[in-house]
Amino acid sequence: MSQNQNTDASVEAPTVITPPATGIQTDPVESFNCAECTANIDVKGLPSFSDVTCPQCGARASVPARLANFQLLKLMGTGGMGGVYYARDEGLGRFVAIKVMLQSLGNDPVFIENFKREAQAVAKLNHPNIAQIYSFGQEKGQPYIVMELVSGERVDAMMESQGCISPALAMQIGLEIAQGLSAADEAGLVHGDIKPENILLDTKGRAKLVDFGLATVAHEAAGEGIWGTPYYIAPEKIRRQKVDARADIYSLGATLYHMLTGKPPFEGKTPVEVVKARLEQPPPDPRKVKPGLPEIITSIITRMLAVEKTDRYPNYLSLISDLNKAVAEFRGAGTNTSRSKQFRIKKRNEGGGEPEAEEPAEAAASGSKKLVIHRDGKRPSTTQMTAKTPGTTTGRLRTSGNLSTAASTPKPQPTPQELAARKRKEQQRRNKIIIITLIVVITVIGAIGGVLW
Repeated sequence: MSQNQNTDASVEAPTVITPPATGIQTDPVESFNCAECTANIDVKGLPSFSDVTCPQCGARASVPARLANFQLLKLMGTGGMGGVYYARDEGLGRFVAIKVMLQSLGNDPVFIENFKREAQAVAKLNHPNIAQIYSFGQEKGQPYIVMELVSGERVDAMMESQGCISPALAMQIGLEIAQGLSAADEAGLVHGDIKPENILLDTKGRAKLVDFGLATVAHEAAGEGIWGTPYYIAPEKIRRQKVDARADIYSLGATLYHMLTGKPPFEGKTPVEVVKARLEQPPPDPRKVKPGLPEIITSIITRMLAVEKTDRYPNYLSLISDLNKAVAEFRGAGTNTSRSKQFRIKKRNEGGGEPEAEEPAEAAASGSKKLVIHRDGKRPSTTQMTAKTPGTTTGRLRTSGNLSTAASTPKPQPTPQELAARKRKEQQRRNKIIIITLIVVITVIGAIGGVLW
């Protein structure tokens, strides 16, 4: 044991950088040991999660906090629903990720029951491509879930550094995520927010999907109705229609398109423009952005991005079959489908210290871009999250409750041609209603000082 291990470095005050407020209540700690030199640092009276400098060795550290049986080591990200922490389970001695919700949500017994039920359902999913949920609890009135801490790199971070991901690797990631979603579908679960921020690759190169369905429960409890990320949300969610596994297939398709081309399938200066393009335009051909993509990839992506869910893959079995063919085609050509040659992953310290973990993808709350379609009569929340990707479009929108549409009554004995024409006309009418409503709501919100994010 080195002499520094017994050194009390509390004489000198640490350098402090105060973190942003989260609204989450935790218990303070009076001191902690530096991870580098093990010197005891006196942090009595300092805010939790402040950045400090060890007076003994000069290493940077974060003041931990305590919640229930967990030592919260680092604030990974914050959002309108709470925060995500890198933590240590003191009972089991393992590092975990903890998502803590605001106390206001904990005061709602209906939310607690739904959140607990969803957490229990996801916890049963023991699938290698879905981040495991360990437990659920409530402390100081705040609901929290304890999740697997995945050391690795988020797909959105890879895209930021590389621009886009190779077709071989993208298809491998898509295949693994589809396999995880298939297991969830068999359990009756829909993810609801598939996007690059919610997919990461661990140190073995395995794709994992995080934030499974729990955020949807939270947003619905907050009165935010149907919600999602504008670039990846399925059209039927915007129309407030019934959602099933095909909505996740659409979002995965939009994510794969973004991974392959470096840009989302539909863009616009405002969320309304993104929505309008998604509802009115056919699935874009990724080869227009990325020439040379194999035909099999284009076929898979455009089918996943079909506007009408009946035109998409009917189930994961058929999607996985095609993705397997694409992966096999690359392997047959001698293309490496692993991620090892493209991206570097941080691994756990060999010296037995805290893991050098990348942010768990749940921490993407700090950079999420949401499109929120509020239920009729609900006021938009003004909580905002800062977008991490420059030039992206974000927006909080509200539509009236009449957007859950139904087909018009047909005339007696219509011909197939008449039915097709009516369907097209009715769809155009619904799209116009949605777009006009969103524009009006944005104008009203802007006039009263609302915040779009």
